Amino acid sequence: MKNLKNVVAYLLILVLALSFAGCSKENSSNKDVKEESKSSKVSSTEETKDVSGMAAAFAEEKEETVNVKADSKGTAKSITVAESLSGVEENKLIKDVTELKDIMNTGGDEEFYEQGDSLIYWENHGADIEYEGNVEGKDVPVGVNITYKLDGKECEPEDIAGKSGKMEIRFDYVNDTEVKTNVKGKEYKTVVPFVALTMVPLDSDRFKHVEVENGKIMKMSGSTVAIGYSLPKVGKTLNLKDWELTKDLKLEDYITIKADVTDFKLDYTATIFSNGLLKEVEEETFDDGDDMKENMDDLGDASDELVDGTGKLYSGADKFGGYLDEYIKGAKDLSKGAKALSDGTKKLDSNGGKLVKGSKALRDGLKTLNTSLAAIDTSDSDNSDSDANAGLSKALKSLGSDATKLNEGLTELSKAVAKETGKVPDFDASKVNSALNDMQTQAGIVGKYSEGMSEQLKEMASLPSTLKELKSGVSALYTGSDQLYTGIKAYTGGVNKVYKGSKQIAKGTKMFSSSGNKLGSGYDTMLVGMLALKNGFKTFNDDGIDAITSIAGEDMANTLIKLRALREADIDYKSFTKCDPKQKSSVKFVIETEEIK
Repeated sequence: MKNLKNVVAYLLILVLALSFAGCSKENSSNKDVKEESKSSKVSSTEETKDVSGMAAAFAEEKEETVNVKADSKGTAKSITVAESLSGVEENKLIKDVTELKDIMNTGGDEEFYEQGDSLIYWENHGADIEYEGNVEGKDVPVGVNITYKLDGKECEPEDIAGKSGKMEIRFDYVNDTEVKTNVKGKEYKTVVPFVALTMVPLDSDRFKHVEVENGKIMKMSGSTVAIGYSLPKVGKTLNLKDWELTKDLKLEDYITIKADVTDFKLDYTATIFSNGLLKEVEEETFDDGDDMKENMDDLGDASDELVDGTGKLYSGADKFGGYLDEYIKGAKDLSKGAKALSDGTKKLDSNGGKLVKGSKALRDGLKTLNTSLAAIDTSDSDNSDSDANAGLSKALKSLGSDATKLNEGLTELSKAVAKETGKVPDFDASKVNSALNDMQTQAGIVGKYSEGMSEQLKEMASLPSTLKELKSGVSALYTGSDQLYTGIKAYTGGVNKVYKGSKQIAKGTKMFSSSGNKLGSGYDTMLVGMLALKNGFKTFNDDGIDAITSIAGEDMANTLIKLRALREADIDYKSFTKCDPKQKSSVKFVIETEEIK
């Protein structure tokens, strides 16, 4: 971008630089015109000499000046072309091609010989060749239209002479050099980029408060000189207003001179059109612009991908949020379930002691009864052992009391199990409940036996077979109670372990749920940050990268193409008449208007 901007600035710098050179050349040209009458003029020989067999070569350089004499409005009245040939080889005729008629040697006494319609041969005296001639049926491709206003009203030049008031002179430049050029294999229409420089000498006694639009004012030898400059039609060709970088750059096709005038009189105006400015711009300058355009395109693509990536990242994070909500909800539900499990097993564990105590009492009572019954000799029908009977009676009473306690313990345990049914993993509460009910029933039966045992002892002496059966039943009941006691101990021990485990699970799931809440809070913060990142990158891309790439985008590419086309047209335009394609040739147009007095 910097190089391209330098190209545009380079044009303007050259315009300003050439404004001084133009004045110098214009003065020199005027001097040549004034001294023209003093120099000898040599025309072609009356007889055409055949020089086709003689050694000849084109001059290395050809400079062409097209002098246009115009009226005070800029309309051409006569056209004279001056040519200068330099860089000639010794001992060879000097070849040249031209469309000029009435050719005159204005710089020496060399004669020339016409060979066909446009080819001429000059004698070589070791000096540059300077000659001039006229053009027939051909208009100059550049020009100027001049309009005059006095006190805001447009006037003819002859009507403003000798008048006083607010004067305005406007020069509108013309460039009709539309050409076609080839840029990178494609054809483009463009113009030859001429620089127009106008010099208007103003008598300081007649013109006061001089202002120049698109120009400047200089003081020379007590006179005011208004100088204007332009690149006619170049600004429109480049269409600079459509490019952000150059939209404020003005390349106008006119200049305006304003002043307070007394007794209007104007000696002349001189305008020079010269090309060749872009010949000095190296092709590498445009290549740098192409590289920058490609780099900007890459930057734009990368930025677009970044915006797209952050957008997808945010969308993915937002979708993940839905799963995270489900996870947090599940963690909370798991924590609640683990707590309920812990609370239930805690109640079972707290009732386990009563159950063990009751089953132990039942077992001990049955053990005592079994021992007492075993001491009775059922084979002796006259057994009246009062000690045995007394022991048995005591055992039965103790068994009755223990059975009552066991019954109470079983009842409480049964209620606890029934209340917590289904809440202890891998534990069939219904079977335990049923067993406890059976135990309760058996305990009641034993209790009833114990209540009537004292009176039955009196009858047992006569009922040995019944006592034998009783001994066998009590013995079996004792064995069952011992097994029940062992099983209940194992069961309550398992319940205690389950309770401890469920307590740890409840603690862990509570922490798990709490961590889920923190994770959710952190995720919300992260999501806000991702949204800010996404929006930030989009803003950066839209307001920053896009703005930069638009400057160095298609508008820049089009401007580079147009500048290349202008450069090619500048290089190709070498002569108003003709020149050899291999010559280093240049041309300028000098338009001088007549006096107004």
